[in-house]
Amino acid sequence: MKRTVTFLAALTVLGCTSASLATTPTVAATLEEEPSSPLDCDREVADRYPAACPVVRRASDYAGRCVPAEDFAEWGCLLADSDVELCRGGGTFDVTVLLDQDGVRVDCAGQTIRHAGAEAHPGVRAPKDRSLRDVTIAGCTIAGTGHAAVELMRYFRGDELNDRLRGHRDVRVEDVEVSDAKFGVYVGAYSRGVVLERVRVHGAHEVGVYVDASSEDTRVMDSVVEDTRRREGIAIDSSTGTQVLRTLTRGNHGAGIRLFHNCGELRGTVCPIIRPRGASFNLVAESRIEDGIIVGSRQGHAYESGWCATLGGRAGSAPDEARGNVIRDNVFVAPERWAAVAIHTPGNRVIGNTFAPGQTSDSCLAVHLEPVAFRGRLLPGANLRGTEVIGNQLAPGCRLQLRHGTPRELTVRGNRSEGGCIQSLGNTCGDGAN
Repeated sequence: MKRTVTFLAALTVLGCTSASLATTPTVAATLEEEPSSPLDCDREVADRYPAACPVVRRASDYAGRCVPAEDFAEWGCLLADSDVELCRGGGTFDVTVLLDQDGVRVDCAGQTIRHAGAEAHPGVRAPKDRSLRDVTIAGCTIAGTGHAAVELMRYFRGDELNDRLRGHRDVRVEDVEVSDAKFGVYVGAYSRGVVLERVRVHGAHEVGVYVDASSEDTRVMDSVVEDTRRREGIAIDSSTGTQVLRTLTRGNHGAGIRLFHNCGELRGTVCPIIRPRGASFNLVAESRIEDGIIVGSRQGHAYESGWCATLGGRAGSAPDEARGNVIRDNVFVAPERWAAVAIHTPGNRVIGNTFAPGQTSDSCLAVHLEPVAFRGRLLPGANLRGTEVIGNQLAPGCRLQLRHGTPRELTVRGNRSEGGCIQSLGNTCGDGAN
């Protein structure tokens, strides 16, 4: 209960310094364990990770007893073939917990998993060659893994992803705190119903929470994602039905949340994976965002280097699809150098939010609307049709902005500041505007 109160209290903290947004690389980061060169993307690949563990102990061998820290004074693996409970008060655990069966519960009992060696290993890891469901990971502090703290990935060869494939399902990650990991929680491709509740990720090297291709119904609730070093706090990559609720993002290097359509993996380095759908029909609500939300544009660019799997490795441009997303009832503290909300793709809604400048500024760019462009030029077919900006409250000095678009594509109404109705982008505040 104490951990829950800490996280919820953090969501209401006022006056925190926000980090400015930075341009982030267009190449998606990948984890290890893909086949070594030369690649054979037509063959099934078994999960070889357990063979790398110098010691593998089984949870079932403890027969209901808690697992003592002295059993993992040096790095080894604990196979969760039954429920796991770490013993309290015995020090840190240099362990990777390998999820092995449906329905298991990993209860760290507030203890810390910390890897002392130079090699990178996950803290808790699901198998890559089969899918699990109804798994719970609770009460863990995971620090210094140099890898994903919680890794829920599947390996699908180089297939074009399709609706027959299924990743891990109905996994709960609750009351977990992560620091100094490469990724905080990695929700792998085609996951279903993964829930992160009261999770805090601090100082991830890449991304705090990554929701990968064609995942559905991921929920991030009552959580904190802060101070990522290289990229965004939460990445929603080519996935649908994600809900970010009552969550705080702050200080993340490349925005608090990005929603985008990944163009594929590094051609020739890993088996290329086609993302058949964009980041669409997701919800961010009742949260506090101090480092911005960017919808679209991360990978909707022209490619000349030949790595984009969507284009078959040929030069060309790929659209960035992110439609039907709703950003509502949030509190935004605008970054100093970029917009609190940037919309680059059509059919998204920004409704009922509150916008304020950061502590060191008396002005802010609340909503920036710009179709996908590359090197200053719109990509073919880029537009903002169906975009709605409705009923938002802007502090004095905050503004709406449209670039390279036409106001008639937009619905803008009921947006106000202390001075009254905002005179911008055809905004009206008559009866029924809100």
